[in-house]
Amino acid sequence: MLACAGVCDAVYSLYCWGCFCVFIYIYFVDFYGWGVVVFWLMRIGVSVLFLFAMVLGLEARAADPRIVVSVTDQKMILLRDGSVVGRFPVSTSKFGLGDSLGSYATPTGLLAVAEKIGARAVEGAVFKKRCLTGEVLAPNAPGRDPIVTRILWLRGMESQNANCFKRCIYIHGTPEERLLGQPVS
Repeated sequence: MLACAGVCDAVYSLYCWGCFCVFIYIYFVDFYGWGVVVFWLMRIGVSVLFLFAMVLGLEARAADPRIVVSVTDQKMILLRDGSVVGRFPVSTSKFGLGDSLGSYATPTGLLAVAEKIGARAVEGAVFKKRCLTGEVLAPNAPGRDPIVTRILWLRGMESQNANCFKRCIYIHGTPEERLLGQPVS
C-alpha cells in the first residue's frame, strides 16, 4: 500500500512535469525555433525527475509512522504522516547517552525497528532473552524490572549508533510504570 502510494505520487509528478515540458516545448518551437534541443533536454529532465520523485515518494512514506524520543523530556512522540498521534512517558538509561559495547547507555540518532517481538503477548507478560517466560506481572510490581509486554528491537542507522542491534537496544514495556519519565532504565 505504501509503495503504491509512492509510485502514484511519482506518476502524478511525472504527469505534471510532462505537461510543463510540452508547454515549454510548444512555446520555444513557436517563438524561437530551437524546440528540438529543448525537447531532448526536457525528455532527459523528465526521466531524472521521475526517478527522483519515485525515490523520494517511496522513502517518505516508508518512514511513517515515526517515533521521536526526547531524552531531556523523557517523552516519546508517535507521528503518522507528520502529525502527532500519541505522547508517552519513557525511561531512558540511567547510564547516560552513548553506543559503546557494555555501556548500557541510550544510543542517539536515527534508529529503525529491526524486529517486533510479542505481538500476541498479554499485558505484563515477562520476556527473558526475547522469549516469553510464562510469567505475567501487574503494573508497578515491587522489586523487579524485567522487560514486559512488547519488544521493538532497534538497529542503528548511523555510525554513532552502529552497535545498537548487537547491544540489544529495545523500546519495551516495563512493570515499573511509576518510574516512567525518569532516566532509570
